[in-house]
Parts: sequence; C-alpha cells; structure tokens
Amino acid sequence: YSTGYFLLPPDYTAGNKKYPVLYLLHGWGEDETGWYTQGHVDRIMDNLIAAGKAKPMIVVMDNLNAAKPGESAAIFAARGLVPPPSDTPPAARGGVGAPGAPGRGAPPAGPPAGRGGGMGSLARPTFTEMMFTDLIPTIEQDYRVLPGPQNRAMAGLSMGGAQTFTTALQNLDKFAYLGGFSGSCGGRGDFDPKTSCSGAFADPAAFNKKVKVLFLGIGSAEGQGTHQFSDALAKAGVPNVYFESPGTAH
Repeated sequence: YSTGYFLLPPDYTAGNKKYPVLYLLHGWGEDETGWYTQGHVDRIMDNLIAAGKAKPMIVVMDNLNAAKPGESAAIFAARGLVPPPSDTPPAARGGVGAPGAPGRGAPPAGPPAGRGGGMGSLARPTFTEMMFTDLIPTIEQDYRVLPGPQNRAMAGLSMGGAQTFTTALQNLDKFAYLGGFSGSCGGRGDFDPKTSCSGAFADPAAFNKKVKVLFLGIGSAEGQGTHQFSDALAKAGVPNVYFESPGTAH
C-alpha cells in the first residue's frame, strides 16, 4: 500500500492489548502528512485519551492519491506530484505556482465539498479497492488490532470525507463509525433517502444496526447544506451527530 503515517496510542508498547482503528483521510492538495503536520492529530489524540474523552486507538493516515497504471493522472498533476503534460498551460497545471494556491493545486470547479457537491467525483475507486485488499489486511496483520467492523472507523476531510462516504456506505459491513469533515455525500438540498448516497439510507433500520456513529462536521461559513443533510437524515430515521464550527470556512 502507499506510504502512510501511523499514530499508536501512548500505552501501545506497554503490553499486548489490542486496539480499534481509525482510518483518517486527508483533503485535496494534501497527502498522508496532512493530519499530522496541519491537524496536530497526535496532540489532539493524546489529550483526549489523557482526559478520558477518547478510547486509545490506532490512527492510520494513508495517501489518498491512489490510481492504477493507465488511470488518469490529472489528480496527481494538480497536486504537483507528477509532471503535467508539456502542452498543459501553466495556469492549469496546479501545484507550485498555481494562481491562488502556492504549493498545491486547487480543486476543480464546482460547489464546495462542505456544501455537499463538487468533491464526490474526486473519490477514488482504486483507493477503496486498495484499502480492502491491502491496507486493512496489512494493518491487522502487523499491528495489535481488534477485529470486526465494531472496532473500525473511517473519517476524512473534504475530499477525504467524500472518499469515506463513497467507500464506507458501499461496505457497511466493514465500518461502524463514519465521519465527514467538510465532506460527505449529501448537502445539495435534493437528498432522497431512497436514492441519494447510492441508496445507503434506503433502509434506516438496517443502516442504524450497522453504523453506531455518523458524524457530520462543517464550518459555519460554508453554508447550510450539511446542516440540511443532517436534518434530512434525522427525518428519515438516521440519527447523526452534527457539529458546526463557528466563524470558520472550509
């Protein structure tokens, strides 16, 4: 699997205890270092565990930029990870020197992910495949991990949130805890529990039996799309945790 960062709980080396796992995904223009260098996930987790507000867990932060040979490399070129075609205009190449986005490429045109649109097309089927055939088996082989979906969570920021919903909602037997931070599968105002999000919420009772926590987070400056999505889910019989960060954007 691609290079990743792994955060082990403070007492991991003290014994033979097994732990649940959170697979935490970065956003557009970032890589597996994002949650560690920008999000300070190590400090946050240590403080939460010390305060008794979180269970000790393993956090896996892999590189979401997954593609098979022959698949489009546009997503990588936009991040400055591979050279763009020589005939690509500089302004369209992304990466270092892209207007308004030094050091990273900007996401393609479309509604912001936090409002429910735009980012869904960035979810990578190859990453889902890699996750189940390589990443999860490797983590559960090499680390002391509690087995089963009840001990497995997936969450992500922006594009990582879109990937989380794309991967997990089609594999509800694999994860019991899901989270999207400014990224999900809904929020455009046209949510239909029977058809939206690949029909994952068509049977609320079945969904609720498998998923213990569904978290939706957003910045207040991103609009009301995610709040409306949360309300629509609740109305359809799908409990969820909604958090809005005051005065913040994407």
